[in-house]
Amino acid sequence: MEEVYQGKHFETGESVSIHVENGLIVAIEPCSSQPDHFIAPGLIDNQVNGYAGVGFTQPGLSVQDIRKVIGRMQNIGVTTFLPTLITASQELLLENLAVLNEACSDPVITNSIPGIHLEGPYISSEDGFRGAHNLEWVRLPDLSEFEELYAASGERICHITLAPELDGALDLISLCQSKNITVGLAHHNASAEQIHAAVEAGAGLAVHLGNGIANILPRHRNPIWPQLSNENLTISIIADGFHLTADEIKTFFRVKGADKTILTSDCTDLAGLPPGNYSWDGKEVVLGPEGVIRYPAQNVLAGAASPLIRDIEIMMQTVNCSLSEAINMATRNPARFHGLNDRGELAIGMRAHLILFSLTDNKLQLKQTVMNDN
Repeated sequence: MEEVYQGKHFETGESVSIHVENGLIVAIEPCSSQPDHFIAPGLIDNQVNGYAGVGFTQPGLSVQDIRKVIGRMQNIGVTTFLPTLITASQELLLENLAVLNEACSDPVITNSIPGIHLEGPYISSEDGFRGAHNLEWVRLPDLSEFEELYAASGERICHITLAPELDGALDLISLCQSKNITVGLAHHNASAEQIHAAVEAGAGLAVHLGNGIANILPRHRNPIWPQLSNENLTISIIADGFHLTADEIKTFFRVKGADKTILTSDCTDLAGLPPGNYSWDGKEVVLGPEGVIRYPAQNVLAGAASPLIRDIEIMMQTVNCSLSEAINMATRNPARFHGLNDRGELAIGMRAHLILFSLTDNKLQLKQTVMNDN
């Protein structure tokens, strides 16, 4: 049965009717009515550590937990996301990857979760660069160990974030290339030479650029400049108003542009919970009412608690980009980078993952999230 959704096209501003059959967009036509809201693709978040009390690296993860996160993410406009497992013991990673694989045997879940993001454990052990990752489980890349993780995931690991300066990192990047796994760089203190070598080996993303890095850096030789200068690196940023300053966002955007910037939330299981003090991954952290999580022991941030739609607002307010550019950074760009060719754009043949929202003074008010799948 055909369903029709109307709104102002987020790129053109023209009123359109989007016709959907069997979960796919089959036609986009001009509409005579004048809707007071916009229509755009559903948001795609490539770094979701957890939400609403559920963490993907927590012990005891269940399929029901995963269903809960999917529902809550749709409530904030996110129709596709990559569950992100961070640094942990091999035993825990294997266990939770197996649970995610089991969950994704259900097509309803797979429609929202097309793959898994592994952030760590192959990252820098240095304070500041390690961020909130647990030092006990940080380790060097091990190809056989990774193969074990990949098998446990049902070969669903589609992205890995690592530190390129580690012994064995380039070999792991090459292995990931052979499996069509995208590779990101973060939580590292690599030299320019090491960063460029990693890109040449196949790394393609500077993950949450400007974060997962020490508070004080050498002014000339630090990891930010080579990641900005390398034209083969796309960047992801957490534009929640806390993880980066306005000047950083403006500079990163001017260097990389709207086509090579991805917005990500990096939200943790504390997102969606009341503000307060929490014990998280063995550390005492503070969730502030403004939507940011701080790790006082290292004077660093420990992930975000703001929804991805907030990043879109911040981008428009900070860099004066258009609505379409901001939306594409949270839809089309991550879809293209991760090879998700069936979503992320309003086009015939794409999945009918849609958001309807109003826009006032660069503030988005979500009205409806559509997950119309087969």
